[in-house]
Amino acid sequence: MGGRRVSRRPPFELSAFEALRGAGSPEQLPRCPHCGDGLLRPHVLWFDEHYQSHPDYGFERVLAYLPTADLVLFAGTSFSVGITDWIVEDSRAANRACWSIDPSADAPPGVRPVPGRAEEVLPALAQA
Repeated sequence: MGGRRVSRRPPFELSAFEALRGAGSPEQLPRCPHCGDGLLRPHVLWFDEHYQSHPDYGFERVLAYLPTADLVLFAGTSFSVGITDWIVEDSRAANRACWSIDPSADAPPGVRPVPGRAEEVLPALAQA
């Protein structure tokens, strides 16, 4: 992506993703409908990418606000990326509560599992 900012602003035509099925080379991948230059992609972190390399993740804000947090809530993570380990360890050291929403209820030591789907648990939590 060459350091370009990735836009996730709607509206994206779902038909644009159909181009991914037949793309045989990078030149055939769908482009951002707003700028025409950036690659159209989901808002996910791919293997070998880093949170701090994508401004949309707000990684610097996370680092700035973490020391002031009383609680950390993870939703739908496997805890297999380094940043989650770091946040869990930092939270243990700071005696900060950590919870994880995930249907599997798997969570590392020190993280309290909330078994359920994030799309169901988060709205209920926000309402409460």
